[in-house]
Amino acid sequence: MSKLKIRFGYLTIVLVTLIFLLIGSIIPVYISPNQSATFPNSISQVAATETAEIWDSNAQRFNKNVVNDIKNKLFGNQSPKN
Repeated sequence: MSKLKIRFGYLTIVLVTLIFLLIGSIIPVYISPNQSATFPNSISQVAATETAEIWDSNAQRFNKNVVNDIKNKLFGNQSPKN
């Protein structure tokens, strides 16, 4: 192969790679959280029902209601010990 063909081949590979990287960095901006393949729909629908703190600074202990709420949202009916 001549040097010109080798340079053209490298240039083509570099340009195609840059185009894929650019497209790959732009596309996630336009995907809404509900359509994302990374997160299941249940995670995007979870919302805090009240704004209580997990640490009760007055009693110097964890807020049991918040801890139970987090446990239920994470594990549901499954035992977290498994």
